[in-house]
Amino acid sequence: MGLGAGVGLIARRLLTSAVSPSEGRPAATPKNAVSQPANRPHWKRDIVLDHYALNGPLFPSDGELIYPYSRARSIYALTVATGSPRWSARPVARVHDIQLTKSSVLAVGPAEASREFMHQYDIVSLEKKSGKEVWRYKTGRVTSVLTTEDESLVIAACDSGDVYGLGTGSGKMAWHAPAPTSNASFDIRLIHLKLLDKLAVTIYREDDTDVVRIIDLRAGKLRGRRELRSYFRPRGVAIPPSDSSRPSGANARWLAIGSGLFYVVIHPSNQNGLNSNRPMELLAIEPNGTIRWVLRTYEISDAPGLHNGVLYVEHLPEIGSAREIIALDAQSGATRWSFQPKGPKSTEATAHAAALLVAENVLLRDSTDDLQALDLATGKALWSASTSGATTNDMVIAAGLIHRTTWANGKSGGVMRHRIADGIEIAALKPDLEVRSVTLARGLLMLQTDQALCAVEPG
Repeated sequence: MGLGAGVGLIARRLLTSAVSPSEGRPAATPKNAVSQPANRPHWKRDIVLDHYALNGPLFPSDGELIYPYSRARSIYALTVATGSPRWSARPVARVHDIQLTKSSVLAVGPAEASREFMHQYDIVSLEKKSGKEVWRYKTGRVTSVLTTEDESLVIAACDSGDVYGLGTGSGKMAWHAPAPTSNASFDIRLIHLKLLDKLAVTIYREDDTDVVRIIDLRAGKLRGRRELRSYFRPRGVAIPPSDSSRPSGANARWLAIGSGLFYVVIHPSNQNGLNSNRPMELLAIEPNGTIRWVLRTYEISDAPGLHNGVLYVEHLPEIGSAREIIALDAQSGATRWSFQPKGPKSTEATAHAAALLVAENVLLRDSTDDLQALDLATGKALWSASTSGATTNDMVIAAGLIHRTTWANGKSGGVMRHRIADGIEIAALKPDLEVRSVTLARGLLMLQTDQALCAVEPG
């Protein structure tokens, strides 16, 4: 699913914890939890069609909630204040992606459910107020859709390598950037799509490596192309002498835009006996494809945080070292500060990986061991609170509290809460429900479970 337009302060986690749900320990009731009045549901809407009724993110917009429903076969709109339904629509056989504009809902997916139509997708524009279809564009398998900042164009990137610019109001094709021509017998596959100023930045898998293609949004012309190659050889990894200087093909794990640059985390493809996930490099690339700077390390936790010109990265410099959080100047790559979280030195790279999140002038580090808050400017530890071994699914900041949906022993629990000022834990919301996710809309917390959608006031 794509990321929808948000209302209010929504603090989504930026990384995925490296510990699987089955490895989590059951969450314990904190001994010193601060008592809090029970939060009664503002409203509750039961969902009884099937186990996968709510299987996509919520998209708050202008007092409404837009969400894919019942195995993503339909789209529903609810009024945030009351939970009453506004409209429903089934524009495609299965909703693959949703994007919101000021006046429309863009839905993407195959027109037919059969295998014959798996690579034939429709992009459908629906009126946000009524759900009525405005236009429909048929194309190949669309993997990602975004709208330009002024909402004049819909940018659709296909697995075939083709990128389209469509008029947001009419659905007519403004331009088409064709797939690269090649004699190689491989399938091109889209990895990422982002927009930077007047450019579309795409990363495709081509042959043995991922390739960045930079496209002018005004005319659809190719502005630049760069193969992502890894030259980095860490200590302790044996490389055959004949291959010691040959660059490896690389896979891109993350792409972000900011400060006039785009940032990519790459690791070598699985070849020459290398572990396919490590070592890793963080590249800062200019709009013309030139690399501005590189951070070389053994492992980078899935996605750095980018905020106000600073990149916050948790990484493992090498096997046997301690994990480290560093704040990097986004323009130059210079280190502003570093911090070592508590924990043993790692002999296994994925141990103790955590999520980083910027909220209310603090950097939150969320792991299965603890929740930590660091000062953004200095990296100084402000407080630490136990997470009782539970993995976080979603995190929202509201009413001075951190709200976390958690996962332990293969089950989701209620919403754990901590005061952002000092980390003190507050009694959980809905501990009896298996809350899958939490979203903030018009000052209300939207809790998704297998059976219901609840709106609860925070605090």
